[in-house]
Amino acid sequence: MKIPLCKICRQKVEIKGYLHICKNDECNALYWSKNLFKILKEGKKFYNLIDDEKNNLKKKELTEDFKNILKEAEVKNPKPGQHFVYQIKLKKSNQEIYLKKLIDEDNKNTKKTFYEFYIGKTSRHPLERYLRHFIGYQSGKKIVYRYGMALVNFEGPMKSDEATEREEGLANHLRSKGFIVYQN
Repeated sequence: MKIPLCKICRQKVEIKGYLHICKNDECNALYWSKNLFKILKEGKKFYNLIDDEKNNLKKKELTEDFKNILKEAEVKNPKPGQHFVYQIKLKKSNQEIYLKKLIDEDNKNTKKTFYEFYIGKTSRHPLERYLRHFIGYQSGKKIVYRYGMALVNFEGPMKSDEATEREEGLANHLRSKGFIVYQN
């Protein structure tokens, strides 16, 4: 059997279910395996579409299969009121094509080039939030869905206002080091 290597640093990884955990102390990347999508062929689902009659729309609802993926990976639920800031490494391929308008309109992207990191804030565990991005559930502009490589850093738990401040601070810190960062 082939030993899996980290897609960021090419060192050994530990695997918990579909979660890959880099063992290199300088990397520490965490990412979800693309094999995760094989469960769809088995008839399992990440979420169901439910009729929201009040708003006359379809609404997404997470399934037990999704919850089992988190359980297998030993992802814990944070306590109410706890928030996190997370950093996801992005791949650059095709961003200039598919994100051109977003890049052009982003005043903080002074180089008008591809994004290297996505910085976000969440009340969920960052691995759960990353999984939601990864499967296209609650994925906003789909930047992480299309370009996310790995969760490379997260901080918390902290209060919501602290997380909001820290999100901005981390994004600005990375920008000051020359990185191009996307944040909502």
